[in-house]
Amino acid sequence: KIDSDFEVIKTISKNKLNTIYKCKMIKTGKIYAIKQSYKTSYKNELSTVKKLFIDLNKNSSYQSSTFCIHYLDYWEEEEIDFTETSTHCTDKNLYILMNYYENGDLLDYLSKLEQQNFSFNADFYWDILFEMLAGLFFFHQCGYLHLNVKPSNFLVDDNGYIKLSDFCICQRKVDLVNIDDIFEGDSAYISPELFNRKSPSEIDEKSDVYSLGLSFLEILAKIDLPKNGKLWRTMRAYEMFSIPKEFLINWNIKEKEKFIELLK
Repeated sequence: KIDSDFEVIKTISKNKLNTIYKCKMIKTGKIYAIKQSYKTSYKNELSTVKKLFIDLNKNSSYQSSTFCIHYLDYWEEEEIDFTETSTHCTDKNLYILMNYYENGDLLDYLSKLEQQNFSFNADFYWDILFEMLAGLFFFHQCGYLHLNVKPSNFLVDDNGYIKLSDFCICQRKVDLVNIDDIFEGDSAYISPELFNRKSPSEIDEKSDVYSLGLSFLEILAKIDLPKNGKLWRTMRAYEMFSIPKEFLINWNIKEKEKFIELLK
């Protein structure tokens, strides 16, 4: 289907689990993004995508949801290898069709604005936080936990709206009965209870909110969060939590103290 119905324009991103392509639908000429998940990882994702299509589309507000990306279609087919001089098929993989946004993810978008000498004022950051929260809140209302909230999993559409994306390791809350069935997201944003993995009953919407808080801290402070080590552990000590002083150096915005208190 991807070989016959779409023209691959470029590879947007690639890692050991998946590749995302910018594609043009041959029949209509419309531009889309297609995520290709490899055989080693797609079985669990396929199960998740099937549930998502059923559950999210039951929600009458899903298609009109401004702050959540829409999965338009999905299918399984043989992997098409575009790196060879002539394309050939290998293993069967999962493909997900989504809208394509030129702005990319939230970090890409903020980087472009910075290059344009954009004025990053407090109102701008409040708007960002609201839209990130709105997407996550909607997803939680649908009965799901995201479990991999981070800035690169928020896309920015052509109108500048921020959309929660990448639902590949999400879980329906009612399905959290076996701790071993829960996949960990990026270690830089993971919540303490998700990392410790003692009991599924300890994992709920708050785990995503913790990751959202760290994501917003990263955006405000313009820093790279630690993925491990002493500072990483300090930031996961609830009773002792404080924002490291080195993270506050680049903050030159009004209402700084309000943001700090909110993050805490």
